[in-house]
Amino acid sequence: MTTARDGLQQFLDESTRDISCLKILEAGCGSRSNIRFGDCVHWVGIDISAAQLDRNVGLSEKIMDDVQVHEFEPSTFDMVVCWDVLEHLKDPEAALVRFAAATKPGGLIVLKIPNLHSLKGQLTKLLPHGFHVKWYHTRAPVHQSCGRGSVSHLSASQHCAKGAAEVRCTCAARCSV
Repeated sequence: MTTARDGLQQFLDESTRDISCLKILEAGCGSRSNIRFGDCVHWVGIDISAAQLDRNVGLSEKIMDDVQVHEFEPSTFDMVVCWDVLEHLKDPEAALVRFAAATKPGGLIVLKIPNLHSLKGQLTKLLPHGFHVKWYHTRAPVHQSCGRGSVSHLSASQHCAKGAAEVRCTCAARCSV
C-alpha cells in the first residue's frame, strides 16, 4: 500500500530529477529530516533550538533563528521543507511569506501539517501542552500520514507585488492551500 509520504517522495523525486545539486531549506529542521534526497544536496536547516541543530548531522549549514523573522537571501533555495512546524508558530503567514521569497522561481515549498480534524488533532487541542510535547517526542521518528489533508505539495512561483507568495497546489487531491 502506498502512503501519502511515499506519494510525496515520488512527486519530489520527479520534480527535482533535472536539478544537478539541490539547495534545500529545512525550516524548523529539528534533529532529522523527513524527506530523502540524492547525494548532491546543500541542506540548510533553521531551528530555534541549538540542541536540535547540534543533533542534526545531515545539515550542510545551520541557522539558529526563528523562521517567522529570519531574513533569507531572496530566490536562494530550490526547495523549502517545513514539517510539522507551522501549527506551532504565532504568525505562520509571516513564515510562509519568507519561505516564498527565499524560494527560486519555479521552486517548491513542501508543507506538512497535522490534520486538526482527526481524533489525534482534536485531543491535542484539548490536552495540556506538556502532553502534546511528550506525545510527539515519544513517537517513532517517521510518522505515517493519514493522507487526509496532512501533506501538501506547493509550488511557489513569482512573488506578488506586495511580497505575498503566489502558491498553487500541484497534487491531484487531498491538498488544501
